[in-house]
Amino acid sequence: MKQLLTLFKKIKDCFPNQRKYSLSLLWYLIGVLLTPFLPFFLWWRQTQGKEYPNRVREKMGFASCQRPKGLLIWFHAASVGELVSISPLVKTLFEKAPSLSILITTGTVTAADMLARSLFHPRLIHQFMPLDTPRWGQRFLHFWRPEIAIFTESELWPNILAHCVACHIPIVLINARMSSLSFKDGNIFQ
Repeated sequence: MKQLLTLFKKIKDCFPNQRKYSLSLLWYLIGVLLTPFLPFFLWWRQTQGKEYPNRVREKMGFASCQRPKGLLIWFHAASVGELVSISPLVKTLFEKAPSLSILITTGTVTAADMLARSLFHPRLIHQFMPLDTPRWGQRFLHFWRPEIAIFTESELWPNILAHCVACHIPIVLINARMSSLSFKDGNIFQ
């Protein structure tokens, strides 16, 4: 019981204005509660061919390669459409900044395959985006330590965004669409 109270206090401290952050708090709690069961979910996805067995740990925030030295920009492109939309920007960054490394995360095997075929570069790293649980997102960000996080979708993951804020990683949304109602209801990042 004492551990549960300590956990609740830590969670509450992450969200000082509880009314404003109630949905984020709920998502955080769901992530904490589901974390022990998510490896089974990932195993099931492997059996369906939706995950690469040798890379499934990336979805838990474990890196499968080393972080390069120097500046690292992180792009998250959930699937093929988002990946296509950022390709020209990534190519331009490589041309203009010869010492820059780019980490691209995707959520699907299809996007990972397309990235490997169409956007090969020695300073490009691909990882799968970790599922949005507090521990896995924190593990991911502490390892990669990007200078900036660029999201290319309107699907926003509250735990990973909260970790970016806590780690002082600037967040940029490009090619993201959000209805005015969604913006009003979800505007917790003022």
